[in-house]
Amino acid sequence: MICAASICSSSYIFCGPRTAASIRNRISEEPGALVSVRISGASFLSMATAAPKRARLPHRCPLLSLWARNDLSDSVVKYLPTAALPKLPVISRPFRAAQPLVLFTAARRLGAHASVSTACLDALLAASPPERYRFHERWTQGLTKWQKDPQRPATNWEHVEGHIFGETPSLQLIIREPSYHGGFYRDFSSLRAGRDPTIRRFRVQIALPRGVNHFTTIRCVQIIGNAEGLQYPGGEDCIGALQVSYLNLNEGPSLIWLSRRREGHAGLMTTELCDLEIDRSLWYTVEASFTYSNDLLTTAITVTVQGTGINWYNRYTIQGAAMPLKKLMIGNSGRGEVHYGDLDVDYDA
Repeated sequence: MICAASICSSSYIFCGPRTAASIRNRISEEPGALVSVRISGASFLSMATAAPKRARLPHRCPLLSLWARNDLSDSVVKYLPTAALPKLPVISRPFRAAQPLVLFTAARRLGAHASVSTACLDALLAASPPERYRFHERWTQGLTKWQKDPQRPATNWEHVEGHIFGETPSLQLIIREPSYHGGFYRDFSSLRAGRDPTIRRFRVQIALPRGVNHFTTIRCVQIIGNAEGLQYPGGEDCIGALQVSYLNLNEGPSLIWLSRRREGHAGLMTTELCDLEIDRSLWYTVEASFTYSNDLLTTAITVTVQGTGINWYNRYTIQGAAMPLKKLMIGNSGRGEVHYGDLDVDYDA
């Protein structure tokens, strides 16, 4: 006897007597088919439904399977040569995400954890944008922010006197020896490790109540740079300086700005800012701003000078050499007397 099983409205499958194994194979091939089976003279009509298929899991190679277990990732790194560690991030995203942990794990195993941490911090410091700082000096704490020049003999300091005076504190710097030049300095080179400071702005107030003797030059302020590795003839390291001297012996003293010539050129450039008037109550405010080229080899220095109570204002733009900021020195010469008021230094580090 031949029985018919209807699968859909447009297709039919005819089945004869089959073994149980054949029927099971048919059901697995066409789930949901109606199958008619005659067993011992009785007919049975049933809906054969196959078990749903399991979702196929993505294939994962043994290395990724091991890497997914945190307790085994250290062991994977342990048996890899050090030269292979930089290639791990190209395998897959989990390896890229775990690369910092891999490096520090390997460093700890090799006993180089401290040096690797230092190198990472230095790299972060070099990549971070520079921060703007400002050094204020209002002389309310005396000379605690300043140092004596360690290269000068201790006996020379007997000729240098620094006193704080006035309701608005100012520094009175006096030299007792005619042929001596001295003063104090502020060190900027070690304020932030791993980055050389770059000066952006400088401002100072000065007064010379006793004037200047003929043939005497007073280097009041000197901005010293770090010229190491730069091609500067004579080893000159002056970014800028404020000086009082006689350019013409038949005339009075002048306030002068000195700046370093561009790399490869010897000497300092001299720019006369103004004639110096001798008046105990007269203060000069000198401000210099520094704008650097893209290659950081040259800088445009804009210098302005103005006297208190005087109706004039001078402005100059000077091209000079660029170098990292190292020190700021304030000084005096040859039995002179210089008063220092407010002093500011803006710099990046």
